[in-house]
Amino acid sequence: MFLWVYSTYQSLIILYFAASLFLFILFYYEEENKENHAWRFVFYCAFVFVAGFILNEIIIRLYLGEIAYLKDQVCWGKSSVAACGVKIAVHFLCVTVTNLPVYGLGYLLSLCLLFITFLQHAPRPKKMLFAALCLLECSPFILTFYAGIGQTVRSQFALSFVIAANCGLALLWLPSQSLAKILAGVAVLGLFLNQMHGVLRLTYSDDLRTQSDVFIAHAIENRLSQKGWNKNIPVAFIGTVDQRLNNVSAVGQMIGLSMTEWGRMALHMQSMGIPIQGANAEQIKKAHRLAQTMPSYPQEGFIQALEDFYVVKLGEGLSEVESNLGLQKIHGQL
Repeated sequence: MFLWVYSTYQSLIILYFAASLFLFILFYYEEENKENHAWRFVFYCAFVFVAGFILNEIIIRLYLGEIAYLKDQVCWGKSSVAACGVKIAVHFLCVTVTNLPVYGLGYLLSLCLLFITFLQHAPRPKKMLFAALCLLECSPFILTFYAGIGQTVRSQFALSFVIAANCGLALLWLPSQSLAKILAGVAVLGLFLNQMHGVLRLTYSDDLRTQSDVFIAHAIENRLSQKGWNKNIPVAFIGTVDQRLNNVSAVGQMIGLSMTEWGRMALHMQSMGIPIQGANAEQIKKAHRLAQTMPSYPQEGFIQALEDFYVVKLGEGLSEVESNLGLQKIHGQL
């Protein structure tokens, strides 16, 4: 099971790590003979973690070691220690301080609530408990420390679990029927509503973008058909569509972004059942030169037919490199 987690998505490892620490803290809180049982629990979780890591490393080195994406993940040794430290600090501030739709200030607020509660009401002895809490708070950033470079913000989804764990532990440790617990409960409710609001905004934005992409895809298919296109003729998509969202919407690193902004319009149309072929690298180079004098979607003339392929100019803003990245994705090279 843990090997499957490793090979599916690295952030799931962080979620396992954070969940193990949270369970350890609960276990430590309830057990009478804390020290002996705690070390047994730590050994078991560490053994599963290390065993899965070793097996995953063996598989990667045997079968996936030459993939550039995996080789370029770690920045340590390629940049100075100071440069890696700056990248880690910038990423930490980006996730915890900036007004991102999902995280926002929720992590820092929940951490403050837990810290105040820990000082006054945490179970004793506190040394091992404090060490576990420190690891829990750092757990969403393990990949960042491991790679020495800021990870994609969307990979921090374990942070939502840590925010919930912080709130749950604070409420657990506070005395029952006390004013402090009532005030903490109100604060946790407000934090929950804030996090839920961010998630709902992102969900709404992604649905809005998806419907817009579907509309654009059908419009392009209709225009291509009018110009005599058939499924055997490749199509080069250039640029991105300027889709403006309303004030309720929120855009993340992936959520809410149009497929045109990823250079994946051909792939998106294929997923809709439209039998379209992406152009090759040489055709995309020609398309970029031609697109400089073409109007953008939805103006008349945004589609041009050449000898062996069609050019569709969606708009400005997507470089030739990004278009080639989309092309490689279509042909399964990444």
